[in-house]
Amino acid sequence: MKLSKLIVVVILTVAIQDVCAKNLDDAYRNSIRSSELSRETGNNFTHIFHDNPVRLINAFGLTNKLITPPDSLLSFNPAWDTLYKKYGVKGCFILQDKYRGSMMTNDWFMAQTQKTPASTFKILNSLISLETAAIPDQDFTLKWDSVIRQFPNWNRDHDLRSAYKYSVVWYYQELARRVGADTMKFWLDKVSYGNADTSGGIDQFWLTGNLRISPIEQILFLQKLESEQLPFSKNTITIVKDIMIQERSDVKSINSSNQNNRSNLNYRLNLNEHSKNNPLANQFDHTNQRSNYIVRWKTGWGNQDGKDIGWIVGYLEKGANVYYFVNCIEAEVGKTISQENFLSARIEILQTILEEYKTN
Repeated sequence: MKLSKLIVVVILTVAIQDVCAKNLDDAYRNSIRSSELSRETGNNFTHIFHDNPVRLINAFGLTNKLITPPDSLLSFNPAWDTLYKKYGVKGCFILQDKYRGSMMTNDWFMAQTQKTPASTFKILNSLISLETAAIPDQDFTLKWDSVIRQFPNWNRDHDLRSAYKYSVVWYYQELARRVGADTMKFWLDKVSYGNADTSGGIDQFWLTGNLRISPIEQILFLQKLESEQLPFSKNTITIVKDIMIQERSDVKSINSSNQNNRSNLNYRLNLNEHSKNNPLANQFDHTNQRSNYIVRWKTGWGNQDGKDIGWIVGYLEKGANVYYFVNCIEAEVGKTISQENFLSARIEILQTILEEYKTN
C-alpha cells in the first residue's frame, strides 16, 4: 500500500513538472513572438519579462543552480539571434548593466547551461596563483622548456602578463601545479566557480577535465571581480584587472592576440586601422575619439560533447557605469564552420554588440 502511494506521488510530481515546463516554454515562446511583433510595429525591440522567469524556473525545480541579481529585469533581444545566425554559430550573449540592474540575453536557457570554461579559467587561475604566492607578481617569468609547440608565441619565456595575453597553456599549467590540487579545489569551492570540479588532473581540469560553468555563472564571477567582492587581496585583484585590459579609448590598438590554442587559438584579424574593409577600423580613429572606456576580457576555446565551445567573458567600464558581458558560442568546427571563422565570430559579435555602449 505504501509503495502504491509512493508511485502515485512520483507520477503526479513528474506530471506537474512537465506541465510547468510546458507552460514556461510557451511563455518563453510567446515573449519571443511579442518581441518580434514589437519590432514589426516599430516599438522597442526589447521585450521585458515583468514577472521574472528566473524565479519561476527556480520554483519549478527545472534547474539545479540559478544565479541572477536581485530585483533585476530580464529582457530578450531577438536581434542577437540574427547576429549569431549570420556567423553560422549557435550562441548566447548576456549583457548586464551594473547600475540599472537590468540583464539582457537572447537565450535564457543556454545562459544556464554549464560548459567547459577553457581558457576563461585563466582569470581565476591568475588570482589563485598570486594569492597563494605560487608566483610573486605579474613579472614572474617561467623559462621556456625548448619544446616546440603549436603556436610560435608559446615558444619563448613568459611572465604572467604575456602568458595571459597569448593564452599560453604550458605557463598556466605550471601555475596550477605550483598551487597544488588540494589548494586549487579549496579556492574553487570558496569562490563558487561553476561546479568547482577539479577532477581530470591538476593541469587539465579546465581544459579536458570536468570543470563546467554557465554563462550566467560567468556573469556572477565577473560582478564579484569588478566590485572586488572575491576573497582575494586588493593587490591580487589589481594585478589581474590590469592584465585583463584588452581595449581602452585612449590607446590606438586592440589586443587581439590572446586568442590562442585549443582553449584560445592565435586570433588574426589582420587589423588595419586605415582599411575601409576592417569593421573595427573606426574604433581606433582618433578623429572620432570616444569618452573614456576600458574593456577587459578573456577568451576561451574548448571542446565538449563533440562541439567546439567559444567564449569571451569580461566587462566594459564606461564613465561611471559598468557592463558585464558573456559571449558563448558553439559549433562543429571543420563541419559547419571553419576554424578561422569560428574564432573570429567571438570577437566580431562582441564588438558589434558593445559598439553602442561605447559610444552612447
